[in-house]
Amino acid sequence: MTIAEVIADIAPEFLNEAPTRIARFIGYAELQVSELQFDDRYELATAYLTCHMLALSNRNDDEGTSGNPGTITQKKEGDLGLSFSLPDALKIGNTGTLLLTSYGIEYLRLKNMCIISPGLYCG
Repeated sequence: MTIAEVIADIAPEFLNEAPTRIARFIGYAELQVSELQFDDRYELATAYLTCHMLALSNRNDDEGTSGNPGTITQKKEGDLGLSFSLPDALKIGNTGTLLLTSYGIEYLRLKNMCIISPGLYCG
């Protein structure tokens, strides 16, 4: 099964995305996902990370807050202005923005299952 087919199965909300955009995001995710680490779960892990990045990208586009991982906590009209909060979970560890979407959380779950160390394999 291809990564694009996995995405169609796990994230039907992206079926209306342009195939070229999905392909670009798959490429971005592939640069960050190790086949060695994920073994036979590589396609699934890459699909989850791709969906996570697409979801954040779409969320940012919808909110007009490109690049912002936090929640809008304050808006202002006169002289503009926005304030954001960073979730406490993002201040700890190296999970980055992965906790902001269900796809990122699933990617982390798979990653935790597949940590490579002597005698421990994806399982």
